Amino acid sequence: PLVFSPSSRGHRNFATEPFQGVEALAIVVHQHMYSGKFDMRDSFLLRRIDLRPMQLDTERDGVAHVHLDYSERQITGWKMVGVIKKPIHVDLAGPVWDGNLWGETFAALPLASNAALTLPTYQYDSGLGTFYIDTLDHREENTPAGKVQAWRIKAGLSRTEQVEYVVATQPGLEIGYSAGPSSQQMGGDCAGVK
Repeated sequence: PLVFSPSSRGHRNFATEPFQGVEALAIVVHQHMYSGKFDMRDSFLLRRIDLRPMQLDTERDGVAHVHLDYSERQITGWKMVGVIKKPIHVDLAGPVWDGNLWGETFAALPLASNAALTLPTYQYDSGLGTFYIDTLDHREENTPAGKVQAWRIKAGLSRTEQVEYVVATQPGLEIGYSAGPSSQQMGGDCAGVK
């Protein structure tokens, strides 16, 4: 589905494929500012059963920026810091989810009325952290595919700085988000995009 905001466009692709003997979900999130000042593509390989990451590759402006391999006990890889490829090695005490994949992760959670959930994360710039997810309400939402039932939630890496998300219940899918002056939602018209 295409996702639009007043200043940018994005596209998400989903596919299933085997990876290291595990059924994986491949998600590609491509975000592009209309001004051309920002272009980022995240390619995730996630365990289909629980969306825990197995691999992440990130490109910025068409150039490789990050590569991460996740295992049960560690995260290894590298990220570019200027022109230097900086190695990453993080030992894990338990499972983590990727801190760059928000909406799809939240849509897969067992959301319920008045839920307050936490989820351990890793993000290549900020390190180990926690997603804090609070459900606000359940309602009907209009999408390009028709009306769907959805949860409205607030989520973020702290309880004091959260973004509002709307995620469909069946199928679990991000419909949109609102974060101060920025927002995205499914749908839109690509006619004016160059």
